[in-house]
Formats: sequence, structure tokens, C-alpha cells
Amino acid sequence: MPLPIVTADQRLAEKRCAKVALVGAPGVGKTSQIRTLDAERTLLVDTEAGDLS
Repeated sequence: MPLPIVTADQRLAEKRCAKVALVGAPGVGKTSQIRTLDAERTLLVDTEAGDLS
């Protein structure tokens, strides 16, 4: 099965979003930074089991 060729126009027409991993030592402000994001459009995946969902 051949791969479809995607043109630049098709690629630019797709909905895009940022995917960010916020990593740092304890106490540097990761949780404070997350609180500045729009809660309606943000998904927090807790990998440390230290934050409230």
C-alpha cells in the first residue's frame, strides 16, 4: 500500500496545536506555570502522582 503524497497546502490546512512537556526539578514552578494555561483547552497528564487531576 503506497503512502499518500501530502501537499504543502494540505499540511497547512490541518488544525495544529502545541504539544509541550514541562519538566524540571522540584520547586522550580512547574505547577504555577500550568495554572497560567487555559483550562478549557489544556490537558494535564500527571506522571508523578503529585498533582490533583
